[in-house]
Amino acid sequence: MRRILIPVTIALCLGLVVACAGMKKSPEDKQKEAFDDFRATVADVIDDPDREGQAIALITELQQSFFDVRDANAKAFAEVRKLNADYDAARADIEAALEQIVARVRSEQRHVVDANRQLRTIVTEEEWDAIDKSRSRALMAAVKAIRAE
Repeated sequence: MRRILIPVTIALCLGLVVACAGMKKSPEDKQKEAFDDFRATVADVIDDPDREGQAIALITELQQSFFDVRDANAKAFAEVRKLNADYDAARADIEAALEQIVARVRSEQRHVVDANRQLRTIVTEEEWDAIDKSRSRALMAAVKAIRAE
């Protein structure tokens, strides 16, 4: 009986490990991983410690900005849904809430563009070419995480 029990137990444990390994990552996990890869790429590519530190700090700030946008979107859309469900809510209140969302999105878009420009001034053209693919992956992962909400 023990001879059968041990292999069966091992097979079940291996099955659980394989099943857990195949689980899909959340958009937030993918975003974190992409930004970690972006920081690692920058650390590998930029040789000057001062510029490397500036670039990594800017990347971390940008990542936090995307997390903040996602959280703000969740709150704002919950507010809009609440207003929309309230038959007594004035149309002006709903429009004001939507205008606040649009204004915040535009502000965050400007922030991303400004951060991108700052990063561009920190790195050389060759370094930019080397980190561009990683940068694009991180930004796309951030956008997908926001859209997943």
